Amino acid sequence: MKLKKKHIEVQQVDANVNEEKSKLEENEFRLKCHYAIDEYDEFYKKIYIRTVPYLLNENLSVELYKYGQKVCVFFNLKQDLGCASYLPSNRSSVKVTLENNQIITFYHSWDMYCGDFSFKGRLSSSQINRLKTSPIKSISLKGTKHSIDILNIAYNEFFMDKLKCIE
Repeated sequence: MKLKKKHIEVQQVDANVNEEKSKLEENEFRLKCHYAIDEYDEFYKKIYIRTVPYLLNENLSVELYKYGQKVCVFFNLKQDLGCASYLPSNRSSVKVTLENNQIITFYHSWDMYCGDFSFKGRLSSSQINRLKTSPIKSISLKGTKHSIDILNIAYNEFFMDKLKCIE
């Protein structure tokens, strides 16, 4: 009986150690910037930064981009919403609702993309400041044919953690 009890205690200690290790790794991940591109363009004399895609949930990833003074956010959804369009008559958008109930709206500003939803929008300094204030509550994506609301955001502190990576 004593041997069994010690074995259970050791398992509980191992579980606690693994949980603490996992929390430390998560904190390190959140604090660190992960770049696909981080360089200086000698020809144009501009900083060129692009983060790796960060998963907000199983189907949605987000990347941050900066080239000189141009700052953008890329939303990539593994789902067909028609096209991501810049045309004024049918312009695609992404609305990020924060937990403090602020809504930040982005409009597609690059070429038209069809198939899996690949959205690229500009980020203003006022949008950046607002996104830093609160975790993400939901994200609404609108293509030329369909829209979707994503309520289950696994990494809801994304903007709070990662906007510093492009400053």
